[in-house]
Amino acid sequence: MAFAIGELMDGESVATEGVAALIVLISHADNLNDVIFGNEGALKGLHRDVVVILCSTLLPSDIRNLEKHLTDDCAIAYLVDAYASRGKSELLDGKVMITSSGRSDAIARAQPFLSAMCDKLYIFESEVGAGSKINMVNDLLEGIHLVASLEAISLGVKAGIHPWIVYDIISTAAGNSW
Repeated sequence: MAFAIGELMDGESVATEGVAALIVLISHADNLNDVIFGNEGALKGLHRDVVVILCSTLLPSDIRNLEKHLTDDCAIAYLVDAYASRGKSELLDGKVMITSSGRSDAIARAQPFLSAMCDKLYIFESEVGAGSKINMVNDLLEGIHLVASLEAISLGVKAGIHPWIVYDIISTAAGNSW
């Protein structure tokens, strides 16, 4: 999905003329290419001063390549990697934590939009991709916590305790770390 200043776009003939920010939520690099660079993609009508805010889970290398392509081939000067810690619906309600990265001039352009989209904002003024790197760290920790939680529930079941009781106790006691 692409959003142009708060207006939901379906990726078909995205109306981007005159927008200040293009916010993109895509989970695959191939889909991102279609939404941005496709025949009816978002690049049509974008001016050089627009900031592209990428709220996607992509490899840092894909994000750096996108920035290079936007800058070198498409004359789009500003890209911010803005990893959102929760889902799309929470993002639309401004109830997420965003970890953003990009050049300081791009971050400055994106700041008002990022601040409006989240309740907690972390900014790394560096090359794009740091937001996705912290995403990988967070995903690893989420996976570890999930596996550990399942192992704990399994242990409780083997000890003869109903899984929902184990779950309820873990959820309200100090064992609740995920």
